[in-house]
Amino acid sequence: LAMSEDVGMVNLSHFAIYDVSGPDHEALMEYLCAAKVGGDTPVGRGIYTHFLDERGGVRADLTVIRMEDRYRVVDGADAGPRDFTYMKRVAQDKGFDVTVEDRTDDFGCIGVWGPNARANLQKLVDDPAELDAANFKFATTRDIRIAGVPVTAFRISYVGEQGWELHFRSEDGLAVWDALRSLDIMPFGVE
Repeated sequence: LAMSEDVGMVNLSHFAIYDVSGPDHEALMEYLCAAKVGGDTPVGRGIYTHFLDERGGVRADLTVIRMEDRYRVVDGADAGPRDFTYMKRVAQDKGFDVTVEDRTDDFGCIGVWGPNARANLQKLVDDPAELDAANFKFATTRDIRIAGVPVTAFRISYVGEQGWELHFRSEDGLAVWDALRSLDIMPFGVE
């Protein structure tokens, strides 16, 4: 109720995170993903997509973020190891020159969602205007700082309200959590 009326946060550090890099990183991800993730997709764009099986059924349900020199795959904790193995196997079988690296232990993530998510996050960043809707489009990423640490903010929500996934180095998780809690943002669980 606090989240739906105000703002809440949830620890999403259970997400599996993989980086796909190398000369054929775009070709591999275009091969694997049902949605368009390459071509004119801008750097910093997050795309919700699926991997499909041979019959067109859903094999994986995940988010792919296009970065300057790689793709970051954000996947569910339960499906992550399976999808990691699948990406590596397809790359090898099809001859794609890529590196698929498990970064799960390197990053944490906190979701901040609710009708007052923006107003609260604006209290924590150096330039509050950078979080304005006109400056920070849905399904895009931006590097910000919270509690003096670098955070990649991904404007996305699963709850029908505005919100962000905040991705940070694992060792910075407590500083980000404490900064959010200092605003009395209500933590809530998932599943």
